[in-house]
Amino acid sequence: MSGLPLDVVGIGEVLIDFVATKPGSYLDVPAFQKCFGGAPMNTLVGAARLGLKTGAITAVGEDPFGKFLIRELQTYGADTSQVKIK
Repeated sequence: MSGLPLDVVGIGEVLIDFVATKPGSYLDVPAFQKCFGGAPMNTLVGAARLGLKTGAITAVGEDPFGKFLIRELQTYGADTSQVKIK
């Protein structure tokens, strides 16, 4: 990590949940909203909201979705120095 003492480190998947903007079959809904997700990282965000110092060990794609995920982690103050961009 970046040399800072951390209270919690999340290791594992980070992903985007695509949530339908209206109820209905995924075949018929007009649009989806992207939402930050992944159990280890949701737990990390929860810890950060409680005031703990957090860091993430995970990997994201070198694309707009990967940038979105890193930005969301950083929004909650998570150390992202160990997030691998592939």
